[in-house]
Amino acid sequence: MNNIIITGACGGIGYAIATELLSNGSTIWAIGTSQEKLEELFGMNDACHLYACDLTLEEEVVKMVKHIVSLSGPVGGFVHCAGISKFVPLYLTKLKDIKSIFEIHVYTAILMCSQLSKKGIAQDNCSIVLFSSVAAHEGASGNASYAAAKGAIEGYLASAASELAEKNIRINAIVPGDINAGMFKRFSESLDEYKLEEREAKYPLGFGKAEDVANLAVFLLSEKASWITGQKYFIDGGHMSRKV
Repeated sequence: MNNIIITGACGGIGYAIATELLSNGSTIWAIGTSQEKLEELFGMNDACHLYACDLTLEEEVVKMVKHIVSLSGPVGGFVHCAGISKFVPLYLTKLKDIKSIFEIHVYTAILMCSQLSKKGIAQDNCSIVLFSSVAAHEGASGNASYAAAKGAIEGYLASAASELAEKNIRINAIVPGDINAGMFKRFSESLDEYKLEEREAKYPLGFGKAEDVANLAVFLLSEKASWITGQKYFIDGGHMSRKV
């Protein structure tokens, strides 16, 4: 696989996907907010191009895509791992909080899909992988805006898939549970031992690893998934199907 764009490449899941692709001989574009952090994690690697930008700004996203295509040719795949999480109870929720969550999780994802749908931007059978969350399917205090953003991604999926299929572009979504990396790892560090054990008990197979998600993402990017589009894949260690 060549010319795969990965946003949030410095995060736990994004980094795992990037390193798995590189180990398979793929060429990638690792996207992050900090050039210094990108260089620290990926160093000098001819197969890994680095690009730092603010993905919440439309002009920056358009500029990034043009830059990538001008240097490396049409895009072979796109994985949108970039994101933020804010736990805010409903009575304290402000418009700026909602906007900040939707900007990176939803608006950037849709804008990138729009860019990839333009003539000459994507390779034949390009694969797009977006991220939802089990948060969109269960109640969790303080998580409503994040859950709404992930629900928006799932609502977007079918319509986008039908339109992109006409251009021979595939799009699917991964719906992970608690992965012991990135945003959840930072959140879990704020929990005491009892609360953390109580949360993990809701996962029959325990918390997931970033590598678990990376394996699924790499499959969806590959030719092995060439007849799959418009689907969402739960990867949650049995969380949504556990006994209650």
